[in-house]
Amino acid sequence: MATRSNIGIDNGDGTITRIYCHWDGYPSHQLPILKEFYDTEEKVRELIKNGSLSYLAEKCTKPEGHTFDNPAKDHCVYYHRDRGDDWDMCKPGISYTGKIPTGIEYQYIFKDGKWTYY
Repeated sequence: MATRSNIGIDNGDGTITRIYCHWDGYPSHQLPILKEFYDTEEKVRELIKNGSLSYLAEKCTKPEGHTFDNPAKDHCVYYHRDRGDDWDMCKPGISYTGKIPTGIEYQYIFKDGKWTYY
């Protein structure tokens, strides 16, 4: 069973740019990855620019041969980029600070150089 999460960045205007992540959204999995590998605003924006994730991993690049069904080790798996899902269904969304959409167990927000979760 999936542990659904959102991963986002605080835009400083009361909004969050966020993406959905389907698998392993619990803090003991996602927080160490986010803190170690996505520790700057630039890295977080790079992570979320490809839209919704099936799975969060240490790298958000797409190496040769990486696909949804055959992912490269330690690489994020995206729904649009790696499986071809419709961009409008996968693109980053905007939500308001403090609001967690229905069906999401955890929300991770990068703000002022730190990760917090709800």
